[in-house]
Amino acid sequence: MPILNNSSKNPFFNNYSFKAEQEMLQDLIVEAISQQGHEVFYIPRNINNLDQLYLADDQSSYTTVIPTIVHVQSIDGFDGAQNNIFTKFQLEIRDSVTVSMARREYERKIEPITNKSRPEEGDLIYFTMNKKCFVIRYTNNKELFYELGELPTYQMSLDLFEYSGEQFNTGIPEIDSLQKNLSLNAFDYGVLEDSNGEIITNEQGGVVTIEKYDTQNILPDTGSDAVGNTSSPIVDTSIPNRFGTIDS
Repeated sequence: MPILNNSSKNPFFNNYSFKAEQEMLQDLIVEAISQQGHEVFYIPRNINNLDQLYLADDQSSYTTVIPTIVHVQSIDGFDGAQNNIFTKFQLEIRDSVTVSMARREYERKIEPITNKSRPEEGDLIYFTMNKKCFVIRYTNNKELFYELGELPTYQMSLDLFEYSGEQFNTGIPEIDSLQKNLSLNAFDYGVLEDSNGEIITNEQGGVVTIEKYDTQNILPDTGSDAVGNTSSPIVDTSIPNRFGTIDS
């Protein structure tokens, strides 16, 4: 008599390769995000000069804007409470958020333009509702772990974008203003000689800049909420020493 294995999967139920149910799940996810999601611009990063040793690019540029929809996963919205960092200069509050994007939405709208198989770290997402730009720090393509045998969504962890010399030429003034307002490069403020883009230089070869260029007034700001000076001194010197004084 054969031994019945109770741990065997029921052969009459197919939960991993039923195409109709997988497509239905995708339809439901796309519909839910389109109803409850937020309109954003997906901005892929162009790597222009990759350092093969450090795998970093110091000349990244952003030129393409793709409208899409994402769902905000963080129930508290934009939250920087978990990313507070004390530096040698000040307290940094790095706003962060977690969003989800339907895999079908990415494959149909974004992948044909970027030729990237998934949202990559370093790409930007611009929220039109609060006019802030976030950078993708990590992409989790297994948020719903093989639901019905498929990966229907991408979950992305975003941090508020900190400008560090990238080139912006998207054609949208709100996004391109990141470079215009925060760049410390004198060539970005150079006076043009003609329509060909030739920059006027002086006899020493320096760039002739417009009056707006002043490194003392250009303060790179991530747009995080300011922290008020509400702290009290650690030692209150106004209270007399209750243990008396030491005679010299």
